[in-house]
Formats: sequence, C-alpha cells, structure tokens
Amino acid sequence: MKAEGFTLVADIGGTNARFALSTTGAQLQCVEVLACNNFARIDDAMDAYLSKLALDKRHAIDSICMAVAAPTGPDTIKMINHVWVFSQTALAEKFGVPIRLINDFSAQAWCLTRLRNTDIVWLQDPEQALDAGRCADLSAWTGGTRTITGPGTGFGGSSITFNLDVLESEPGHLTFAPVNEVQLRMLEQLWQWFPRISVEHLLSGPGLANIHKALVCLQGAKPAENLSAANIVSAAQQGDAQAAESVKMFMSILGSVCGDMALSIGSRGGLFLSGDMLKKMGLLFDHRIFMDAFVEKGVFRQWCKEIPVAFLSMPDPGLHGCALFAASWRLDHDSLMTQTAIKPPEPG
Repeated sequence: MKAEGFTLVADIGGTNARFALSTTGAQLQCVEVLACNNFARIDDAMDAYLSKLALDKRHAIDSICMAVAAPTGPDTIKMINHVWVFSQTALAEKFGVPIRLINDFSAQAWCLTRLRNTDIVWLQDPEQALDAGRCADLSAWTGGTRTITGPGTGFGGSSITFNLDVLESEPGHLTFAPVNEVQLRMLEQLWQWFPRISVEHLLSGPGLANIHKALVCLQGAKPAENLSAANIVSAAQQGDAQAAESVKMFMSILGSVCGDMALSIGSRGGLFLSGDMLKKMGLLFDHRIFMDAFVEKGVFRQWCKEIPVAFLSMPDPGLHGCALFAASWRLDHDSLMTQTAIKPPEPG
C-alpha cells in the first residue's frame, strides 16, 4: 500500500450511497451522494463514483473501506433495507485493491472520538452532569462509553469505549415495549399488520408512517394510502393535528428507546443522535418530549439525567467515521491486512 495513495471510503445506507476519498490524515475529498435505487448493484454505484474522479485520483486509490447498513461478518453482505447483495471478495477482485467493511453505525461511532463542540447541539446540558468535565470539552474525551443512534431508512446504533473498542449492535431489531396505554393500544393495532413489532417498525421513515396509520385507525378513521414520512412531516409543519400527534409519538418512543440504550450499554460518555431524518424535522423535534421519555426510567431516572445527550449536526458522520477507521487501518496495515482484510488474488 502506497503511503501517498487514497482510500475510497463509503457510507452505504438503505437510501443513499455516500462516497469520498481519504488519506492517512482522515481528511475527506471529492464527496458524492448517489441514490441507491439508481443502480442495480453496489459496484455499479462505485463505478459511477469513480468515473467522476480525475484520472490521477482514480488511479491513486489503493484500498477501499466501506460502512454498510448490514452485518459485516460473512463474505456475502445482504443489505437490511435495500436489495443489494454482494461479495467482499468479489469487490476486492474487481477493483484490485484490499477492502475492509464495517457496520454503518460502527463508522459513526468512530467519529465520536474527534467531536468538537461545533459538531453538536446539546439536548441535555453536560454541565448538569455529576462529572461534567468528561464531556464539557468534547475534544478532550477522558472516559465513558459514547453511543450514537438514530432513525433513517431503518434504525441503527453503535457505541465506542474510551479504549476505542467498538460495540456493534442492531438496536432497531429489538422488540418494541410500550410505556403507556396509548402505546399499548398502538402496539395491538400494529400486531394486526406485523407478527413481531421491532423498534425499527416505529423508529424509521416507514416507522413514522406506521405510527400515523395506527393512530388514525385507533381514532376510527381510514388512513391514507402510501403516506410517507416526508408527507407526514410536511403536514405536521403545516398544522395538521393528526400528523403532529404522530410526530410527537415518534419523539416519545425515540426518547424512551434511547434511554434504554444508554442504560443497557452504560453510555456515561454521552448519547448522540444522528441522521438526516431528524434534521428534516426541524422545529418538530420536540426536545422536551424526547428528554422526558429518555429519563423516565424509575429508580434510574437520576442516572439518566446525568448522561450528556446531544444531536450530531456535523455533515456525513458515517464518511468521517469511516475515514478515521480507514486511517487506523492504513497506519497498521501490515498486521490488519494479514489478519482480517480481504486481498485480491496474487498476479499469475
């Protein structure tokens, strides 16, 4: 691997595929966002990105590191919320460079190691925490596991310890637990449509549509067909009462689930929300509803009130985290490539 070469980094979600070039300094260049549905295969999207690059940069790529919204253990990757299925070995052979894959939220967890105060908007002021110093200066992280999570096409999350151990998880596929009578009735309605209700059935783009549909049914009305999350958010922003109630329920469930995650993982270093879906909600993101549900954990209410909570405002956290991971991989590539990375076949 040439020290001066580029790593092609990518953040592959269920809706968009983000690409960039990165060097050992983890700085991003040539960022592009492509719609997944415009390509039959992932390598078609990669080819489209490469074709946009200048010839010298295209030929300077000596490794690929991708964050994908799927489990990354087996060679064959099946996207959870998209139709793409691909082989890591086949991609390495096609592009002729070593390749490394990590989970998409594991990549975002890496970006938590270099947060600045300008990268976040506080929802729960760290100055109110017992040990505020551990997070008051984000760049001087001194301990405590940090967790990042958020809704999109699905619902994901991951954590990173102070020792840089990434705790990969799939919180979107945990079973949804109602916390009040309205949520219980909504769950009973959802059971008529799904055999098992996971967190992702509610905390995602399709999840907001499920919430709205269920609440409308509980009111004895007929829900509109094929109503999307974007439609619901737009209607709520224009004053539609049913849409606004759906968004509020979404916020409450999100807060409750995030509080559960902080408790189960021990996120004393902070919990961070991520995702374009939350950004697009704008002023509909109700800080009070979210935080009330986050801390409502019985005897652990005070414990949850001491967790720094923030919304991640930095652009492309998956790409930034993937670049940081790729930089650590490149710096120690001799051992990592031998142990875990997939190499293209030797010539001849």
